[in-house]
Amino acid sequence: WLEDISCRLLCVLALDRFNDFVGDTVVAPVRETAAMAIGAAAKSVEQAKLEELLQLVALFLDRKSKLRWEVRHAGLLALKYLLAVRSDLASSLLNTYLPLLKDGLQDEDDDVRAVAADCFVPIAAKAATLFIDQIPKLMDILWEVLLDLDDLSASTVSVLELLTTFAKLPCPSGVLPLWTSPLNEYVDLYGDDAQNGAFNESSQFLSDLLAERIPRLMVFFRHASVRVRRASSLCFEAILAGVSDDLHLRWLNKLYETILDHVYRAILLEFDSATLTSCKNIWNRILPILSADPSAHINLVNTITKKLSFWIGLACHESRSEALQFDKSSGLSLAAKAKQSHAENQKRKMFASKQSKIPLSEKITDHTNVHTEGPDEGLEMQLVAAEALGALALHWPMSNPLLSDTIEALLKSQYALQRRIGCDIVRNILVHFSKCNNTNPPLKESVFSITNEMVEFSTTEPLVGELGRATGSMFHDILGIWKLYNDGFEHQSVEAWNACGIDPNQIHQLSQLALAVVKENDVVQ
Repeated sequence: WLEDISCRLLCVLALDRFNDFVGDTVVAPVRETAAMAIGAAAKSVEQAKLEELLQLVALFLDRKSKLRWEVRHAGLLALKYLLAVRSDLASSLLNTYLPLLKDGLQDEDDDVRAVAADCFVPIAAKAATLFIDQIPKLMDILWEVLLDLDDLSASTVSVLELLTTFAKLPCPSGVLPLWTSPLNEYVDLYGDDAQNGAFNESSQFLSDLLAERIPRLMVFFRHASVRVRRASSLCFEAILAGVSDDLHLRWLNKLYETILDHVYRAILLEFDSATLTSCKNIWNRILPILSADPSAHINLVNTITKKLSFWIGLACHESRSEALQFDKSSGLSLAAKAKQSHAENQKRKMFASKQSKIPLSEKITDHTNVHTEGPDEGLEMQLVAAEALGALALHWPMSNPLLSDTIEALLKSQYALQRRIGCDIVRNILVHFSKCNNTNPPLKESVFSITNEMVEFSTTEPLVGELGRATGSMFHDILGIWKLYNDGFEHQSVEAWNACGIDPNQIHQLSQLALAVVKENDVVQ
């Protein structure tokens, strides 16, 4: 019975053409359900019968036969569930079908690539143990695939998650860090650097490779999809944890300005908690690496000197949407953005052409990505900005007064928002320094004098500009209502006013109070 139902399900996989493009990736409920059923049936099938079943599934994946992409998609779905269910046979199955999975990653159709990457995730650890020499080549394929991805690509999340999975796996003695290249290839290229079969992590080979590949990853830090942003940040975090600081220092020296700028912007503009935490970890990991080397530390200070005023201005907005509009270079643009593929697959082209007249803000079709900004998110953005700048102060030289002068200017501002951000930065600096048992932060004495003065609140002190404008606006509205009342509505009965939710006596009292406050604080209307 299991053999019979499996054959029938294979027929369903071969013939089904129903696709739903409502989300980032294609949804094929019929093929997905049939593949799950085949996986469930495979639990009780003998190994010989399972191999026959897999041979039939392999026919679906023959790229030379020029089958429709739906057939290849169905075959990879079946293979994904078969490999996940029969993990006890992973060694023999991967030995036969690993080339088919690699071909799937290089398929011209984006949704087929997505399923091929998903196939690898549950078996990545076993594949890395059984096929050590194949994983570096697989990683090369994944990094090359990133060059072909764009805003509408369906496989972005799957490819990034697979890269993250392999980056977290420990590399055996015969492979360079992050599964970048087999050791024998490294020895052939850099024999002088290899001594007694060992390799030097600070080699020019690895640093050049990371400097070439990291920009491909940074492109997705401000992607429209939350899942893509989260996957890219987690992948970058895994790469930073995978090798030594000395190696990171070599490639960071080439990209430090771009990396710092985009990580800071990601921290400010990100609303997803998991992605924000990952970006904070990246920020806190990069700063010590750059500050440990004297020349890199000089580059760090010079970069921040150029960027600090813009970073502060980005944080001094009341919402992330306002900050995003202020940040003209946000989104997917990088100074050294990796090249995008000119070969869009046909179904995505058709979908994009239908959406061409829709505004960019409405092109996000995945409802899980639609985000309505809450009233407190502007405050959260300002707090994380202060936290990032507080961490930066740990690596700021005492001899450079720029950071202290910038904070002092914020504290002296007439705007309450800027004052509060300045106070938050000072608080975070002191918190970071207290954790390190360091009592000498790079702040002038005048900064602490201003904060002490702010604590001593005086009722005679003029209101700050924002509160004054708000009071003036309130006064203007009240006068407008009072004018309507005096221009003819005074004949209305009290019951009519109360029915509208307006008390004439309260209008008079509020207008007199607003007038007194406005005059006292010199707010001109």
